[in-house]
Amino acid sequence: MEEPEQKQEQEKKRRKTSKERPSKERTSKSKESITSKESIQKKKKKGGTNVMLVLFVGLLLLVVLAGVGYFVLFVLIEEKAPERTTSPEPIKPEGLVSAIVLFHHGARAPLTTNESILAKFPLGAGELTEDGIEDSFKLGQFLGQRYVETGFLRSPPLPAEIYFRSRSINPSLMSAAVVGSGMWAAPKDPEFTAVPIYGQEKNDRIFTHLQHCRIEKKRLSDRCGKAPPEFESWSEYEGFVYECVGLNRQSKVVKDAKTFAKIANLIQMDRSGMETPSWFSENKEEIYKLYERTFSFIMGVNDYYDKKILQLKQGVLMKTILDLLKNRWTEWQSSHKIAKRKFIAYSVQEWLIMAFMEALGCAKEALNGSIPSNNALLMIELSDEDDEAFVQVLYIDKTMNSLKDITKAVRLCDRSPCPLAKFLQCCDDYTVEDPKIVCG
Repeated sequence: MEEPEQKQEQEKKRRKTSKERPSKERTSKSKESITSKESIQKKKKKGGTNVMLVLFVGLLLLVVLAGVGYFVLFVLIEEKAPERTTSPEPIKPEGLVSAIVLFHHGARAPLTTNESILAKFPLGAGELTEDGIEDSFKLGQFLGQRYVETGFLRSPPLPAEIYFRSRSINPSLMSAAVVGSGMWAAPKDPEFTAVPIYGQEKNDRIFTHLQHCRIEKKRLSDRCGKAPPEFESWSEYEGFVYECVGLNRQSKVVKDAKTFAKIANLIQMDRSGMETPSWFSENKEEIYKLYERTFSFIMGVNDYYDKKILQLKQGVLMKTILDLLKNRWTEWQSSHKIAKRKFIAYSVQEWLIMAFMEALGCAKEALNGSIPSNNALLMIELSDEDDEAFVQVLYIDKTMNSLKDITKAVRLCDRSPCPLAKFLQCCDDYTVEDPKIVCG
């Protein structure tokens, strides 16, 4: 009996030992697990500290780089950049006595009744576009660099020093106002600056020309055997001239007057970045050339040069400007100052600038057969060099990056600047006091 009891007792001890062993192992493993977790947590904590350190250093570098970028962009560059827009010649011409400038108005909306097209132009048909207003302001800033920032004109503007005159149509009047404001605008946060603008609604002999003149009717009749009928619109007249000159026979795209009468509006749309019909866009270069040639005939310029037509179109303007130059020099000689209107600005249309430059003799040098672009600018400057009077003629438009000196292309002028005495003799055949004499 003892042996079985002893065996049973030993068996109980064995089972107890076997139960305790896994428990100890589990305890050991549990301790190891706790130790491992603590180790991992310590590593994570250490790793987190490293990440925070990296992030802090990175943020610090970003702050430093931002500071350097700000210094470069807004301090160094701003100090080096001109305060106004796009003038490579902000230096006052040496010895400047007086300046006369002519500029074409800014881009305008097409003359159309199409409501879907007009919806893109909030000011209405034929009025300045947003780009036209913006570009006119930039033109004013360009002039401000040359004449205001250099001290030739006072800032704020002194009305007695300046004279702005405009053709009495909205695009020209608005352009004159915006150009004038741009000349005296502050480089940053510019505010509108008011300048007086003069215009003559009726019988403006300087910026318009007589209509229905016998000389023009005879010219067309001699060309194509028929005089132009009465037209309701200018575009219809252009179409008649297009056929009369025979340009329709040179094109497979624009075959008749009716089609050509649409061209002016399509050109306005194209210049405004609007979509045009495929027949226009695919033949744009040819169509522009056809329009330029028709326009040249009407103005009497380029291949269709006509002295009498030029007299009719711009003769009064030419006489006005030559007289101004002569009188300004006489005043300067007596007092070494110009009391009134030493800066004169004319806001006009492209046809008048084109005809005037042709009469001067410098149209080809400046335009090479093209039509002055929107905001094209012609500058005539009178200067004093050792008590001698000289004139310089400069031109710039939207296709150019800088002013072009076209003085040597003026009739009788073989140097730049040109002696005033020679300049005043350049264009006697192109001036007129009473255009009715030429009109016939």
